[in-house]
Amino acid sequence: MCQFNLIIVQHSGAAADYLESLGYYCFRSLQHGYDAYSWGRAEFCNCGSMVGSYSCKLKEKGKYPNQLHDCDYKQAVQEDIMLFENVQKRQREKDFAVEAEEFQKYLKRLFELMDDRIPKCLVVYNSSEMELEPGEEELAIREKIRELTERDKVLYDAICTPPEIMEIKLTKMKSSNYNMSEYRYYRRIFSRLLKLESCIYFTHIWSEPGELNLVNTLTLDQLRIADLALLAQDDVIKICQKDTGVL
Repeated sequence: MCQFNLIIVQHSGAAADYLESLGYYCFRSLQHGYDAYSWGRAEFCNCGSMVGSYSCKLKEKGKYPNQLHDCDYKQAVQEDIMLFENVQKRQREKDFAVEAEEFQKYLKRLFELMDDRIPKCLVVYNSSEMELEPGEEELAIREKIRELTERDKVLYDAICTPPEIMEIKLTKMKSSNYNMSEYRYYRRIFSRLLKLESCIYFTHIWSEPGELNLVNTLTLDQLRIADLALLAQDDVIKICQKDTGVL
């Protein structure tokens, strides 16, 4: 499954022409004369985008925009920074190698069992042979890994993320420009589209759209990075030239 960020504009209008000039294509035709546009043709997706990146991370606190706001996004970023700093600290402890070796032993055995269970050939004539059910040993190892992960999240991240990658992630997150380049990119496109249409729509989906749900209406001046980062899958925001007074 892949994420796709979609800009929704009127069918065959000036806004659609502008998006196509930027390399966007019509991902889906929607109801009421609107089309959803994605960038880069079929081989491009938006996996790793900051759009929606904190909607699941903060789901225990509620949902944007009723419970989650800009301050929640900023706090979540700071919490991630603290977590990754603790991961770095853990990676430098003298007993880390021993802990990592034990955990990686379980992972290695899990992958061995999965390789044996899942057929190597790409052509399988009997669909029942495509994948056998996991055996007792695999289920036991999965449960052990789950227990270790829940008990020690820092250790899990320390083992699964190489120190050099963790350093890159931390440097990016501590930057004042973290996620802002993508936010400014969309804001710039929205600004140009709103010179062509009074309102546009924006959402993100996984592979195929579900039931799209309008959750917020705001002007471009009101748009903040959290409005994109906290947006849940299939939720839609409406962005207008000026306040319409309605959702």
